[in-house]
This record gives sequence, structure tokens and C-alpha cells, in this order.
Amino acid sequence: MLKSLSLENFRGFSNHRIDLGLENILIGRNNAGKTTVIEALRILSVAQARAHNAIFIACPEWLDGHCTGAGFKASLDTIDFNYTNVQHAYATERPAIIRAKLRNNNEVHAYIGTSPSEVFFQLRKGRAKVVHQRADVGPRTFGITKVMPPIGSLLPNEKRIAKDRLNKYLDGYLAYRHFRNQLWERQPEYRIFESLLEETWQGLKIQHFENDHGPARNEYSLLVREGRYISEVSWHGHGLQAWMQTIWFLARVSKDATVVLDEPDVYLHADLQRKLIKVIENLNFRQSIIATHSPEIISDVPFQDVIVVQKAARTSGPANQVAEIQESLRGMGSLHSIQLSKLAQRGLLLFVEGEDKPFLTDVAYKLGSREFDSLTQIAIHSIQGKGNWELALGAAKGLTEASSGDVQTALLLDNDYMLDVERTDYFEKAKKVGLVLKIWDNKEIENYFIIPKVIARYISDNVEKVPDEILLRVEQIISDIEADCRRKLTGCYSDVIQKSIYKFEKKRIEPSTAFERAEALVEDKIQSGIGIRDIYSGKQILSAASAACQREFGVSFSPLAICKEARMSEIDPELAHFIKGISRKAALPIDLFAD
Repeated sequence: MLKSLSLENFRGFSNHRIDLGLENILIGRNNAGKTTVIEALRILSVAQARAHNAIFIACPEWLDGHCTGAGFKASLDTIDFNYTNVQHAYATERPAIIRAKLRNNNEVHAYIGTSPSEVFFQLRKGRAKVVHQRADVGPRTFGITKVMPPIGSLLPNEKRIAKDRLNKYLDGYLAYRHFRNQLWERQPEYRIFESLLEETWQGLKIQHFENDHGPARNEYSLLVREGRYISEVSWHGHGLQAWMQTIWFLARVSKDATVVLDEPDVYLHADLQRKLIKVIENLNFRQSIIATHSPEIISDVPFQDVIVVQKAARTSGPANQVAEIQESLRGMGSLHSIQLSKLAQRGLLLFVEGEDKPFLTDVAYKLGSREFDSLTQIAIHSIQGKGNWELALGAAKGLTEASSGDVQTALLLDNDYMLDVERTDYFEKAKKVGLVLKIWDNKEIENYFIIPKVIARYISDNVEKVPDEILLRVEQIISDIEADCRRKLTGCYSDVIQKSIYKFEKKRIEPSTAFERAEALVEDKIQSGIGIRDIYSGKQILSAASAACQREFGVSFSPLAICKEARMSEIDPELAHFIKGISRKAALPIDLFAD
């Protein structure tokens, strides 16, 4: 797994380092250097693949002063590398240098001159120890990087080719010309591909796959059914061909690899772009890197996973705040006009209170392709807090009147510490303006992911401890946090009770009286089977649990990370009910989610 990638005197980069995490979305203005970063990763993938069979030699003379010790040569022909202007600002007296640092602190260095004869790779264990022989190169010592080959239109008549040529260009620029050959020769991966393809493209099925067509009986035929339509895959649209090539790449790559995709949004519809992120997340690769201009992709990942590439700076790393990403989007010329398009097509605008959107899309993906496709067709907008809920009321009234009822508006609110009388008031006001309202039963969406066995599984994937022991400890940690939060919870309800009585009854009560009522209310909820983890701040409980697990196991987590780790069978049915309800194609009944 890559920790960082440094580019020195390479293309548009004078001296630059990109810091990488588990999931990385590379964005930046046009000509910011994203394509050069992907090119560097292609070169790294060649070095890692060749290292196991390499013949180690002393550093060549053209690297005097830049490299000492041993390394190996390898050709970049299969990735169609262009040696024109390799060195930054025409500084051909120095080599271009790419340094990849792995999480195990090993390093891979690539040195590139001005011609195919001037390509040299060096491996290091730690920063100082140079590898001199193949015996020091283990299966995972220097990592695996797989960059998706360029996508192209599939050949209408693809002939069988020799296996050595097939393997040579498996990850090269001609891979799309051998698509059916690859499928036929890699049957275990083909079965994964077939299942994943049919799972992610609703109504699609591979009907027949044969290798004895054509006048010489040496051509492939891959018949694909989409709904009632059956045809050879080359006759289908480019979007489907691109999706099939993307899914094939993901199906055949080892889970131990760093997978890299270069602007997949160029070929895919916006809804498929969002689905692609979920496919990659659920395949659990060791690391992923995606360069993109897509607002759909960018908006569906935590901002900490977004890296703004700026070649003029010394380093690029995870964004520190959302504003940094928004500025980059403006520089790329991207506006969220996609949401307006969705509103026009689907006729539904869903407001959410906070950052619920990535949770909803992740659960929808787990529910299946139909639910995911339906949800991603809905325009979703955050109102940034319950205090702004009147914006949704105004939008509902305005859109209903302007569209004669053709455009509906829905709102998803946190429960927070609402009393029954307040919930009723919210529903009544929403109904008057035609706003379809859903209020969570739990405090907020994060509460639904306080799942000890999922947290324990997430931790066990990163540490060498007995899973059952981790689970017991996680359950104890959360129970301790609940105990610590009980008095805070009572205080929260006490404040709400005071405000509610004044609002609805025009009375004032003493703080002590409100606190006593709050204590009784919390006790009643607990006695009815509701846990403090359900009704106190889910964000705070998970934050405290993450901090405790970091101290004890060296592993921290976010609520969204636990959501992604959870299986559908482990997720509260209320989430599934909401997603299925909001995603229905027909008009939504005003009382669809009413208490």
C-alpha cells in the first residue's frame, strides 16, 4: 500500500509529493497534473510487476550522481510511454525521478532519461538498504499497483491471440482490443466478472459466450441481453462497453492491490459514476486511487479522502475542509447542475438535515442495484441543520404550486431530543405545504451504526487479535460510554422540556422540575428497551468509542467507515424502509413516513 508518491523533474512537476490514504480521490484544475500522477503510477506498476523476475545490475553511467548500488531495467512499451518532454522544463541533464514510499517503509524508485534505453528501477528496504538480488523481493514486499488500462470501443470481430501476447498487454494500452480473449482465458475471474456485472447493471445478463465464430472459426462472440434486447457486445452503446471493461478490471485484480482509475467519469453516466465508488468500496481493495472531475464522485466520499493536486505546490494531500474542494470544483468549471437535471427528470427533491447522503447511498447499494439506481436519480440537498427546515417548507410550497404538483419535495430530519408533541407539530406543518416528512426514530443517522460486532470486525481487519476478544471489549467500551452519557442525555431532554412547555402551553417551569421530568422520561425509554446509544448523540458516542479503540487497539474509525463495513443483515430495517419508500417511482403519499 502506498504512503506517498514523489515526483522530481518529471513532466510538469519540479519537486512534489502526494500523500495517500486508503481511499483517494484526486481532483484539481485542468492541467493541475492529475494525468501525470496517473502516468507515474503506471510506471510504478511496471516496476512492481517486473521486480520478481528482474536481473539486477549496477546503476548505469547516465545516472552517475543520482543513483548508487543496484537495480534493474524494464521496458515501458506496454504502457505506450512517451519520452518527449519527460524532464521538467527541458532539464534533460538530470533524470526524471519517481519515488514511491510504501506503508511498510520500503521504497520503489524509477529513473527515466530521454529514450527507452534510459529507464532504471531501484528497490529499497527502508530508505537506505538497496536491494541487490531477487531473493530479497517477496510477493508483497514492494506492493502491487494496478492501473486500469485505457477504455476503447470493443472490436466487432475479435480473434483469438497467443497467450504470451495476451499477458503482455493485459494492463497495457491495447487491453481493450483483447477484451474477450481475457475473459475466455481467465475463467475464475470471468465468473466474478459475470456475477458483478449482472449485479451492478439492472436487467443485464450474459446470454452466450463462444470462441469459434467467423469464417476461420477463430473469433469470439459475446451475446449480452439487456431487457428484451440481445446482441453482440460490440453493438451495444459505449457506456455499457465502458462499464463492462471497468468491471472486468476490478474483477481480475488482486484484493491486495492498489487499484488506480484515471477519470472513469469520462465514459460513464453520472449515476454509474456514483455506483462505481460503491463497487470499489465493497470489493475491499487494499487501496484505491481515482482521478476525476466528477462532482457526483466527489460529493459521495468524505472530504478527507479528496486530494487536491496542485503541481505548483510542494505537496498535495487530503483536503482539510470542504471549502477547499468547492474552490477546486469551481476551478474545474464544475457546478452541481446535475442536481437540477435530476430534479427535472425525477420530479423529487429530497432535503436532508446534515451529512446523511453518503450513508443513504451506501445502504442503498447494499440493498441492490434497483434501489441504488432509484436513489441516485433523486436530487438531494442539505439544509445544514434543523434550524433551516423552513427552507424546505418554502421550497415544497413553491415547487408544488409552480409545477402543479408534478414536483414533490421531501425532508429527512434528525429526531434529536424531540418530544411527541413536537414531532406531531412538524408533521402537521409539513402536510399543509405538501412536504413528505421523515423523522428518524433514533437521535440521528449515526446512531444506526453503533453496532459493536461491525466495529469489532473493522478493528480485527487491522490488528492481530482474537475477534471475540475484540467484540467483548468493544461492547464494554460502548456500555461505559452510555453510562457516562446518561446524565448529559437527561440534561438535553430537560432543556427541550422547558422550551416545549413554554412553546405549546405558554408556561414556564423550574429547571429542577424539568430535570425531574427528563429523568422520568429517560428511565421510561430505557425500560421500554430503547438504549442510550439510540437516543443520545450518535456522533459523540462513536467519536468517544473511536478514541477509546485508538488507545487500546491502535485503530480509529468514522461513522461512515462503520456504515461501509456493515452488511445489509446488520443494518436497522428503518433505513431500508426509508430508502425503498423514497425511491419508489410513483408519487409519494404525503403521509408515507408519518408516525
